[in-house]
Amino acid sequence: MDGSGLSLEVRIAIMTVVLVILAILLSVAFVALAVGAEMWGMLAGVPVAILGGVLVLVGRRRRLASDGGRIGVSVLGGVLVVGSTWVAFMTNNAIIA
Repeated sequence: MDGSGLSLEVRIAIMTVVLVILAILLSVAFVALAVGAEMWGMLAGVPVAILGGVLVLVGRRRRLASDGGRIGVSVLGGVLVVGSTWVAFMTNNAIIA
């Protein structure tokens, strides 16, 4: 152990759950903003967030199947989940301008 009390696998599992929940919540929020506030550019973030959540799950399964392999796919998924906010707001700003 590294002193934190949680093993690497437990931390990765927790982060997987957090990122998938975040992807779902962001997708719902983007749709709600698009419909409620007529910010139609926000819809661009929905597929990015969903793709990111799927990649996080795929990366987790690949890591478990390879007995502790690399987590590159999960990292890419996490970047997409977080980056979906940037995509949504930048697309919305481009439509408004």
